[in-house]
Amino acid sequence: MSHKSLLFLMISFSGLLLSQFTEVEVTVDETRMRGESEHYLTNSLEEQMQTYLLNTRFAPDAEDIEMVINVRVVVESITDHGNAKVIKVQAVITNNLDQQFYAKGVDFPYSAGQSINFDTVYDPLAAFLDYYAFLLIAGELDTYYILGGTPYFSRAIQIADEGQTSAYSRGWQDRWKLARDINENVYTREAKYHFYAALDILFQPKAKKADLKEHLVIFHDKIMDVVSQIGNDRYTTVFLTAHAEEVARMMQMTEMYPELRDLMDFDLENKEIYQKYLPED
Repeated sequence: MSHKSLLFLMISFSGLLLSQFTEVEVTVDETRMRGESEHYLTNSLEEQMQTYLLNTRFAPDAEDIEMVINVRVVVESITDHGNAKVIKVQAVITNNLDQQFYAKGVDFPYSAGQSINFDTVYDPLAAFLDYYAFLLIAGELDTYYILGGTPYFSRAIQIADEGQTSAYSRGWQDRWKLARDINENVYTREAKYHFYAALDILFQPKAKKADLKEHLVIFHDKIMDVVSQIGNDRYTTVFLTAHAEEVARMMQMTEMYPELRDLMDFDLENKEIYQKYLPED
């Protein structure tokens, strides 16, 4: 892996004007490949992906949001395909906080120096980046407005539809299902909004416990809806793991101890965090 794989691109002037992603980190790891590595190709891919994510205006109606995106790409293989190469990868895409996605089975043609364009014409590499950009943006907008991310979940579903019928269809059926499932999980999506609404109240100079509790009660009810309607859900678990401490602290402040116990039973991964905010028997 080249030294460029550790390159961290902070906000640029052009990014400020155009993109929702003001901090972008992309790493392309080819260490799992057998035989000779192709550093020239993976270095170029890394640079082009970083440039694309920093400078693309993904959501013209959400220009005031500033997001982090971290993309770690692991190359499975690189094969010849005419004048280009076909690169097969796996990837982890995250906002470094409460959204994390694992992309299994991503294929795209690429040649060194090839730019990536945000276009209506389907392109396998751009589609891969656009899909996860839209998922992250949708998840972020859900924290501003109830179900505010719906248009961008729909964009991700549309890309996955096109991916399934493309020449590079590997993995797109799973990605279609993922975007659809998250979009339809209105319980977690609404819970996210009420969590952030409570957090906003908490940091107000004269925060009122009654207002805080109002949002936390709805948050708890929505998470319990996940339990009864969906069961174990990774999107929900990732979100709770990122915010378990804040949730528990706010529920302690509002004496929502039965609700904390409910979370302990559902979110076993963070059981110890919830438990330490309960009163001692």
